[in-house]
Amino acid sequence: MKFSVLFSDSSGNCTYIESGDTRILIDCGRSRKQINEALSRFGVDLSQINAIFLTHEHSDHVFGLKVIEKQYKTPVFGTDATFFALRGRESDEVVDEWNYTVMDAGTDLEIGPLTIHSFSIPHNASDPVGYTITEGEKKLGYVADLGTTPQVVRYNLKSCSALILEANHDPVMQRNSNRSEVLISRNLSRDGHLSNEQSAELLSAVACDCLRYVVPVHVSHECNTPDLVVHTLQSVIDCIAKDITLLRPEYPSPMIEL
Repeated sequence: MKFSVLFSDSSGNCTYIESGDTRILIDCGRSRKQINEALSRFGVDLSQINAIFLTHEHSDHVFGLKVIEKQYKTPVFGTDATFFALRGRESDEVVDEWNYTVMDAGTDLEIGPLTIHSFSIPHNASDPVGYTITEGEKKLGYVADLGTTPQVVRYNLKSCSALILEANHDPVMQRNSNRSEVLISRNLSRDGHLSNEQSAELLSAVACDCLRYVVPVHVSHECNTPDLVVHTLQSVIDCIAKDITLLRPEYPSPMIEL
């Protein structure tokens, strides 16, 4: 199994995962053109994607979906509430033309050699989920856009070979930003986004001997810096004395093979 985080910030999120001829995306929050340009680095384009898995309905996670579905009819999976929310945005007629299947939180789906498992996460969306993708003994965990880390998140992120993990903001920078009080309160809430310190605490709780890579994502341009993220997460890695590679939050990330 290989993966690359193609995009990850408030302007768009998309992660590519492959094993052999099986190729999937988690979210498609950039335009068709931008995603294809990012995929071309690995000799792939959207016509070769076997499935798209949605975390939730916010535009930075589904921006390219309407155009991609119109051209490619790629199978799309997400919760019933996610598609209901998208119907409210796009209209029933548009969504009915998509090749979509409801995948409830807590269920599994097999595509080629990959087993995709979804689990509930706390965020201000209709029914948001994180994912684990497993192939044999290799397990990739993906969790972003969540304000706290309940037991269901921690349980599902155990025994991962790699973690794609939100480290959205520094709380001081968030409070001192020029954002509205409403937005600041939402981002700091239990249904908002993880701070660097929350991300580090989650990493400390779920890190295991098999964990080899940590990729921080959804890093705020206004309320965080890559150096702060790396410093905070690396301090945890140093304390737990694990042989873990921490990638800087720069995208597209390299292709990582597990």
